[in-house]
Amino acid sequence: MKRFSKLLSIGGICLILHLAIATQAHADTSLLHQTSSYSVLGAPTVSVPLINRVLAFYHSPAAGKGQALFDDGVKYGVDPVFALAFFMHESSFGTTGVAQFTLSLGNLRCISAYSCYNGFSSFPTWEAGFDAWYSLIRVVYVDTWHLSTVEQIIPTYAPASDHNDVAGYISAVESTVDSWRAGQIAEFGSVHQVPTVSSTPPVITPTAVGPTANTTRTPYPADQYSILGKPGVDGAFINQILTQYHSPASIASSAPKGCRWPPTPWARCPRRQR
Repeated sequence: MKRFSKLLSIGGICLILHLAIATQAHADTSLLHQTSSYSVLGAPTVSVPLINRVLAFYHSPAAGKGQALFDDGVKYGVDPVFALAFFMHESSFGTTGVAQFTLSLGNLRCISAYSCYNGFSSFPTWEAGFDAWYSLIRVVYVDTWHLSTVEQIIPTYAPASDHNDVAGYISAVESTVDSWRAGQIAEFGSVHQVPTVSSTPPVITPTAVGPTANTTRTPYPADQYSILGKPGVDGAFINQILTQYHSPASIASSAPKGCRWPPTPWARCPRRQR
């Protein structure tokens, strides 16, 4: 009888331990599910109308191309809301910086399939830039490097070694993702009629530089651009760039001696004494 009681006690302890382990496993799974809300993988959580509205609101030169951005997300199994968030942080949707000339909202570094402009990939169309960004994220970051969340991707995509505020970048992307997802529900409702996204990535020739056994995890290879040497551009080109970006220094480099820059609105440069 005592032996039977001991067996019951041992059985009870084992049952309690089993339940405790199962409960903890369920808690761990729930936590993983919660943090996965910022995984870039999944069906679209924003629709074409919302994408187009965002691009138009920020006066993007790629405005009206929401369908292509949406379709590429479905093609690669990446939620397009993350493309929007990255594009906003990188180039304000193509309204600032080199993206205006490269047609690359994500400011991708030089990759072999496309021409290179000042260290950045240059694309023939905005749509080609969309596709290259999605390919980089899915083929290289997710499938090759096994980085799938915002927290995992950004430290490599925009490393601190390039003077990026990694924590700020992550916070900005997650915040805008939350805002646009909420806006989708409030204004358009849930995204419907989206094709099922396959867990198997499409067979695509990678357009981005992948890692090798002898390379570190960087989103682009060393570009070999040395800052030393003779000028590669002249003063006229510099003034053109300064003017393009509405710099207050746009005419300073060609100012005659004796002028103070920046001048007041009513000031005039004195004529040179002959």
